[in-house]
Amino acid sequence: MIWLLLFACSSTEKETNVQEDVVDQDLDGDGYDDSEDCNDNDPQSYPGSEEICDGIDNNCDGEVDEGVLSTFYLDADGDGFGNADITMDSCEVLDGYVSTGGDCDDASDLSYPGAEEICDGLDNNCDEEIDE
Repeated sequence: MIWLLLFACSSTEKETNVQEDVVDQDLDGDGYDDSEDCNDNDPQSYPGSEEICDGIDNNCDGEVDEGVLSTFYLDADGDGFGNADITMDSCEVLDGYVSTGGDCDDASDLSYPGAEEICDGLDNNCDEEIDE
C-alpha cells in the first residue's frame, strides 16, 4: 500500500500548453482584415472608404451617411416648392417632399417662387408683395 502511495505522489502529469493562433482574415477582400474592418462582409465598408448614401457606415468612423445626405422640403400643395421649415435629410426624395424649398404658402399651389402674380390677394410669386 505504501508503494501505491509513493507511486501516486511521484507521478507527475505533464500539462501541455496549447495556444491556438488567431488568424485575422479579410473575408470580403477589401484589403482590411476582420480586426480592422467594421464590416468584413461588405467590401464597400473599410477604414477610409468613401462614404456613400446607403444607410451603412462605409468609412468605419461610427457614423452613417455623414456628409452625403440631401435636404428635402415638405411640399403639401404639390406645386414643386417645399416649406423651408419642414425638412427631411435623406439619401433620396421621399413622397411628398421636393428638393427645392422657398414656398411662401405651402397651402396654395398658386403661390411659389417665380409664379405669375395674379389679382387674388395673395403673394403668388413669393416676393413679399401682394398683387403688384
